[in-house]
Amino acid sequence: MDKRHIKVLLIEDNEGDVRLIWEILSEVRNSPFYLEVADTLKGGLASVAENRPDVILLDLSLPDSNGIYTLNRIRDKVPEVPVVIMTGLDDELVAMKALKEGAQDYLVKGRTDSDLLKRGILYAIERNELFMKLESNDRKLQQKIEMIGEKIKGPVVNLKEMVEKIIEKNCDKLNNEERRNLDVLIENLESIHKTVMEDAE
Repeated sequence: MDKRHIKVLLIEDNEGDVRLIWEILSEVRNSPFYLEVADTLKGGLASVAENRPDVILLDLSLPDSNGIYTLNRIRDKVPEVPVVIMTGLDDELVAMKALKEGAQDYLVKGRTDSDLLKRGILYAIERNELFMKLESNDRKLQQKIEMIGEKIKGPVVNLKEMVEKIIEKNCDKLNNEERRNLDVLIENLESIHKTVMEDAE
């Protein structure tokens, strides 16, 4: 991790859990972490807007929000910031569902030490950076495909029309094999044009 300080936003309303997380991060040797705390979803969203964190530690049960909806609100606000769910022992099924909804990881309260928390935060950031790069590359590839499609769409249509005119003008002169080959060519051109149009939509 190149950053000198990693900004961690903890959204948690339980003072005991906040103190525990603070103590655990303080135990990390040469700690690069800077911790900010919000005790409501509203406060967390305000903090995100004002001082964008590198990672968010999120309790799904807050005074003003509960469950997966809490995660979705955060993801809608800052989809590029990795989220690690902080969950109790009885909420692991909910935490697993949160992973499907875009959380990078989850940690169980009371079972997290300094090494586990540090590793969870750093891995979440690294996985998220990789995911963002893959998404960016996918967008660039899609743009290139659309650009190529735009360039070949006109020539494909023109070529199909030319082949159809050849068939029309030479209908009586073409033998069965020549006609069959031209029909296959038209089918292939139509298939290419259909694929190009579908990619553009």
